[in-house]
Amino acid sequence: MRNGNIFTMVGGLLFILTVFACSSPASLPPATPTYSQASLTPVISHTPTPTFTATATRQPTFTATTVPTSALANHQGRVIRSEHFDDPSDFSLAMDAVAEEYSITDGRLVLVAKVSPKNVSPWEDGDSAGRTTFSPGVGNVSVFLFQVEENTYFGFHFEIYETTDTGFQYHGINLQRLDNRLKLYFRVGQDGVTRDILTYPVYEFQFGTWYYYSLQVLPDGLVTARLWERDQPAKVIFDQTVQVDSSWAKPGFTFVVTSVQGKMEVDEYQEIELTDAK
Repeated sequence: MRNGNIFTMVGGLLFILTVFACSSPASLPPATPTYSQASLTPVISHTPTPTFTATATRQPTFTATTVPTSALANHQGRVIRSEHFDDPSDFSLAMDAVAEEYSITDGRLVLVAKVSPKNVSPWEDGDSAGRTTFSPGVGNVSVFLFQVEENTYFGFHFEIYETTDTGFQYHGINLQRLDNRLKLYFRVGQDGVTRDILTYPVYEFQFGTWYYYSLQVLPDGLVTARLWERDQPAKVIFDQTVQVDSSWAKPGFTFVVTSVQGKMEVDEYQEIELTDAK
């Protein structure tokens, strides 16, 4: 046998051994961690009766998705509903029938609204919005994971419209930016006339950063709202507890997620039931 053939065979054996060694489980890259979401309450102030087109009606999704620990505040909980925006034909938001551009891209809900002229209110020339087709359970924690581009006006509105003996009423807990500051509003309305009864500014919010937003309303009206960075969970930029009355804690509240000007991305929604609640 010629020397060249021996070297060829030896080289082939070394190649096969190298392939097996590189494909062993110890050499595989580590799994990428899965992140979750944050939540809150918004209200659409430019239209008392917004019209939405339902995309699909979904039952709650029971999932083993990791719970973002900052949403629990030392409690134990489980995810009873989640939305990952993977399928544009089957997700749990009804989009505004007159909305501007929105899409499902790479597993994210992308809301885009044009920049308004300086002499026009951003609400007056359209927005991109979707309303949840479900109402979170009273006492549960809602969590959204989102980011917005520079100078985006946006909101998470947790709201209810009701016809009562005294007229058409509105309650909304709204995380919203319509000027140079992100703020949490508590808003009430009667027959189309609204007013803010409580306002809490969010000072450390930054564009282009992924945040979790969580909102919980207990049966007695105790409201807890939090914002923290996805990539730095210990960096909580907003943590506010407010005691209102039980009229803010009833079935029927839904979330409206909206971009009024600019681009907003929502990556995930979770509803968490606290398993250690009394």
